[in-house]
Amino acid sequence: MHCRPGGGLARLLNAFKQKGKVSLPQRPLPANKIRQLLHFAVDDDFNKTETAKRLGIARSSATKYIKAFNSSTLTLTDLENVFMKVLGRTT
Repeated sequence: MHCRPGGGLARLLNAFKQKGKVSLPQRPLPANKIRQLLHFAVDDDFNKTETAKRLGIARSSATKYIKAFNSSTLTLTDLENVFMKVLGRTT
């Protein structure tokens, strides 16, 4: 599932950018990888390099998404709600 203009994930990524303070990768990651990455990132035993390898993404991309999430006012619950809407499911 990739970001579509005007879609829920596009709005989420725009919220991450908050006045251009955070630079995200040029090609957005699939929604499921963003969700997995951010779930791993809140874990106490989080290792960015190992997680990036496990998900098959660049460590720099992982860093950018985590930085964007941490600088936003969004919570993991907010993200789950957006992902569920993108997937067409209700909570």
